[in-house]
Amino acid sequence: MADTDTLILEPLPADDLEELAVTLREADLPHQDLVGPAKRFFCASIAGEIVGYVGLEIGGADALLRSAVIFIRSRHRGHGRSMIERLLAVASESGIERVWLLTSSAPGFFAKLGFADVNRATVPSALAASDEFSLPACASAVCMVRELATTPSATPA
Repeated sequence: MADTDTLILEPLPADDLEELAVTLREADLPHQDLVGPAKRFFCASIAGEIVGYVGLEIGGADALLRSAVIFIRSRHRGHGRSMIERLLAVASESGIERVWLLTSSAPGFFAKLGFADVNRATVPSALAASDEFSLPACASAVCMVRELATTPSATPA
């Protein structure tokens, strides 16, 4: 990929949470619970143009992948894969050991990225207590997890 095609993942400024909420609502994704100390959202951009959003809700060594969405105009170009791969790298660099998710629409996509189906009973209590797990729309969603390799910067001394 040329530099102009490189996906950049940056923290989403708090001022942009309303735009994120609108985008998630339009994509029929959970959008009511975007604020909280354990929640970190990011915007993905290419050549200065935002192509999508994604987030993490952190609970100790585990995190819940939240609100992954690529704008329709940017789909089918590999941006979703790039965005999730970059998010997993950020999570690993931050010391996260496992990333969990709920999905109704994209289990095949996440399986190709190394996520495996798991029973909800295996989800750590800090994540299972999150608002997302209690939403009626997520009740029938597939639960998946991916183990992350620890990076040297995340390894305790």
